[in-house]
Amino acid sequence: MEQKEFPNFKEERKEKEENRIWMMLCSFFMAIFAVLIFAVLCRTIFYVNFKYYPVRGTSMQPTINPDITSTVVQDGVFAQYNSSIDYDDIIIIQLPNATNTIIKRVIAKEGDKVCIRRYPEYNNEYRVSVIRNGTNTIEVLEEDYINGYTDWSRNESYNVDYGDYTVDYENAFYRTYLQGGEEDIHVSLVKEDDGCQYLYYQVMAHHIFYLGDNRAVSKDARANGTISESGVVGVVKIIVRNVVDADTGIALWWEKFKAVITYFFDEIGNFFAWSY
Repeated sequence: MEQKEFPNFKEERKEKEENRIWMMLCSFFMAIFAVLIFAVLCRTIFYVNFKYYPVRGTSMQPTINPDITSTVVQDGVFAQYNSSIDYDDIIIIQLPNATNTIIKRVIAKEGDKVCIRRYPEYNNEYRVSVIRNGTNTIEVLEEDYINGYTDWSRNESYNVDYGDYTVDYENAFYRTYLQGGEEDIHVSLVKEDDGCQYLYYQVMAHHIFYLGDNRAVSKDARANGTISESGVVGVVKIIVRNVVDADTGIALWWEKFKAVITYFFDEIGNFFAWSY
């Protein structure tokens, strides 16, 4: 009598389990590979449009490198290439004949008129007043981002006597822009609400008037003159904090990664808020 063979269910189950584990491993590694490819692609696209700059110095305190007791690199920034430039933007500037870039804030653009002087109604502290291009409205800027008006106002003034009244212009600003008086085609007297006239400088076409947030020490347009728009390397979109603590390697990479992710989530949130 012929013996009947029965299937070996135990071996089949073992084979199926091995196949299932193998498929899971393959799926896992394929997912990891896809994530890595996506990350590399995103990084490549990101760095086509952005560049990272460690920030040295104190001219943008307290906005960047906020520890006023330290002069080392505390923060870094990502600046976007070919971005439109707007008021209050923080920008990276390449000065003519200079090897290093500088970082400053946009105060006025082409056609705007600018004046920096002491205001008796503001405790005789310096203020920047701007007349935007195409308007007659005088705007005295209230800049909550600067490193205090008191320290800045200790800087030297240039006193001009107009007979019935005197004006204390900021010395560096006056010597760079106003010294030629109304004979300079970019300088004009503007009558304000107090009945007095003050000298204003009008920014040239395709130029930007820029200042550092730490006005007392910043070397900016007050000394260097305005900068052509072509001299703007990029507009700061992301500030990376505490890079001095991260130093280099994985810790620095992690700080950059967190800042970039936060920026993109903010941009997504802004997009949907705008949509509604």
